[in-house]
Parts: sequence; C-alpha cells; structure tokens
Amino acid sequence: MGCLPGDGRRGFDYFFGLPYSHEEGYPGPFPEGLVWPPVPLYENATILEQPFNASDLTPRYTSTALAFVDAAQARGEPYFLHLAYEAPHVPLFTSPAFANVSRRGLYGDAVQEMDSSVGELMAAIRSGPSATNTVVVFTSDNGAWLNANSGLSAPYVNARSGIGACDGGSNGPFYEGKGSTWEGGLRVPALVWWPGRVPAGATSFALASGLDLLPTLLALANVPLPPNVPLDGHDLSGVWLGASAAALEDSSMPHSAAAAAFGWSRDDDDDDEPSATNAWTRVTCRAVTA
Repeated sequence: MGCLPGDGRRGFDYFFGLPYSHEEGYPGPFPEGLVWPPVPLYENATILEQPFNASDLTPRYTSTALAFVDAAQARGEPYFLHLAYEAPHVPLFTSPAFANVSRRGLYGDAVQEMDSSVGELMAAIRSGPSATNTVVVFTSDNGAWLNANSGLSAPYVNARSGIGACDGGSNGPFYEGKGSTWEGGLRVPALVWWPGRVPAGATSFALASGLDLLPTLLALANVPLPPNVPLDGHDLSGVWLGASAAALEDSSMPHSAAAAAFGWSRDDDDDDEPSATNAWTRVTCRAVTA
C-alpha cells in the first residue's frame, strides 16, 4: 500500500520514502517489456529526487527514523513509527559500506545492512527515557520471492541506479513462496519487544497475521476500536503478554495473488467465470497442534 501525498498519507503526519515498490521503473515484473517511469523519493509532498539514489536509501531511511525517534523522546511525547525498508526486496541494492560483506551474495549484503540499521534504531530506543513504554514489532509482509527475476535474465542491473540481482531469498524448509498460499508464501518471522511486559526469550506458536497488529496495539494502548468499522484482525495482546498460549483456531486474510491462481475470484462482468482482473479471495489458515 503506497503512501502518496495528500489523502494518500493515510493519517501520517510525516512521510519520507518511495510512494510504491522500488521494483517499478525497470522492465517488469509484469509485463517484462513495460518500463515504468523512474521511482521518486518523497518527503511529504515534495519529490527530493527521481530516480531515487539506491546507494544511500537505506542509511537515509535509518537516519530519518532516528531523528524522528530522538525528537519525540526529547519532547516526552508518545510516537508511532512505521519503518519499511526496501531491502531485501528485489531488485537488490546496498550502500557501499555493505557491499560484499556476506557469504550470501547481494541478498546477504542487503539483509546485513537492514539488520545493522534496525540495531541502530533499537539502540536509540533502549537508551531513551521511554524504552520501557515502547513496543517494537519486527515482521515481514510475505515469504521469499522464489521466481523474483520474473523472466528477466539475472542478474539484472539498471544502468541509471546500479540496482542489480533478482535474488528473492529462501524460505528454508517451507514449501513455495511469495504469491502462493503455502507456508513459504504466508509464514514469516515476527518479533515483539516490550521490556518488562512481553516475556523475553519466549516463543509462541499462536496463529497470527499482520491484520492483528491494529486491534492488538489499540488494546495495549487502551484505545477503543473505531466504531462501525469491521476489522478482520484480532486482539492478540494476551498472546504477546504471555497470558494465553493461543488466541485463534482460524485466521482469514485477503490474498489477491491466490485468487487467480488457485480459486474463484471476484468477477465484474457477472459471467460466472473466474477472472484475474481486480481479483481477490480469502485464504483461511488453521492452527495445527501436535
């Protein structure tokens, strides 16, 4: 979901970043022969550069986030930061300081840079006055993209930006990847940190999804849910705080890619045929315990 200027800011007071995925502006991914306009870097409604500079984008995200957190802590004000790095999404890139530092190639370099950046942010939060009253959630939107080159010859390098290889990562033992309804597509890491409240070192096998973040965070902040707004997510604060082992037996989520590939979808022409246009479906996941 983009965060465009104006109404597209979706309630945020400040925006710094790309308005959509950085993979646009290059051939593909669908269709491969279509070249999109260069991707701009925005600060609120102002375009700072177009195309964005890949060689310093991750450090700039980090420094902007650090400045925001430091300012909020200095004022003694509560804050909400949504930090979504482009890395390690394809096409991959790193800053010069993290080039060729891992044994996993460019993908590993991108992961190590993101890891270091998250470490900088966590150090700032830990050293601040509101550390014990701050919740940090680290997660991903989907599993690794197994066919990330989408028909392109890898490594693909754009001459203008220097962005290169299309290595989408690995899902380890989990079958398939991004775009599928198998575990490799939907099962992602999730870490929750809240000193003194979330038990340290604990592991939970409770079923959860990104849709649960809003109702859970609102519950922890003692903020009522918005009236007359149906939410697909659930309050998992009991799981986070260690009060319950499991919260759900079933969890549903919209999954547009699955609709056309695996099931029936919405069809605007009412001809009772499945359609890939504006397609959507619901994927139901069920918790299975040994």
